[in-house]
Amino acid sequence: MPHHENPVVHHENPAVEPDERPERKRFTPRRGIPVVTTNDLPGRKIEQVVGMCYGTAVRSRNIFGNMLGDLRATFGGGQQGYVKMINQTRDEAIEALRAHAMSMGANAIVAMRFDSGEFDSGNAQSMNEVAAYGTAVIVSDA
Repeated sequence: MPHHENPVVHHENPAVEPDERPERKRFTPRRGIPVVTTNDLPGRKIEQVVGMCYGTAVRSRNIFGNMLGDLRATFGGGQQGYVKMINQTRDEAIEALRAHAMSMGANAIVAMRFDSGEFDSGNAQSMNEVAAYGTAVIVSDA
């Protein structure tokens, strides 16, 4: 499969030569990199689209957690153990997403989305899988 260059996004006047454009300060986050579900990052300018990035996480509850969950499902009631597991799995997927984007040289992620599913790994062991994906970008201060 051929390798394609990632497009550089310029919102300025294209008639101005690249070396005549004012130098922008690259945005450097203090903790991690920003992840947003929008297509832009308020207060920042997208300088370059680096490419698609993703992070995947899979978690399961232990056998006792699954039995308690099955019992609660039978009689009705909240499933706090599963809610906690899903939230932890999403957090892990976002951290893996950040790590992937940073390894690509990006300093932000836009258009982030989740995809999730559940599967049985055998022996009545329920697994929760979450994929977080988005567009890795390089942004500067606006």
